[in-house]
Amino acid sequence: MNGGRREFRASRSRVQHGILLSVVLALVGVWALLFAGPSVRDAELVGGVALAMSAVMLVVVLRNARDTRARMVLDRDGIWFRDWEIGPVPWAAIDDAYTSGSRLQAFVSLSLRDPEGFLAGLPEAERKALRGNRLARLPELRIPHGALDAPLDQVLAAIKTHLGTPRA
Repeated sequence: MNGGRREFRASRSRVQHGILLSVVLALVGVWALLFAGPSVRDAELVGGVALAMSAVMLVVVLRNARDTRARMVLDRDGIWFRDWEIGPVPWAAIDDAYTSGSRLQAFVSLSLRDPEGFLAGLPEAERKALRGNRLARLPELRIPHGALDAPLDQVLAAIKTHLGTPRA
């Protein structure tokens, strides 16, 4: 760790999956436009929509791939995860960290000691963002598998290491 700070970036596999999905959509679009003919009703519309979706997805994926900023930061102040859309969660607010979910969608979950007190301490804009966030199921905050450039067990181990570190 760099002075007690650990940064995680976006997962490369997410970029690869996004590009693959974009290519599949483009192939469906080309097939619908060139080969579907009368067997597919509104083939031109289907092909055009698939190609448009492919292009939009590719732009978003490539824009995200160029983003080299940290996606999650562990430091003395706490844990910050970009997708939560809030500032750092102080270590003192976290009771435990563990894996949860299923094989299809696994998470590292953080259990908050006092979820209502934590929410009350947030600015109104962050409180609103957190209430509508799919990764916030209070008393848990979740980090999805595949979001970061490290395996879930390494992410959990880094969080547990910080949770066990005495604070100054």
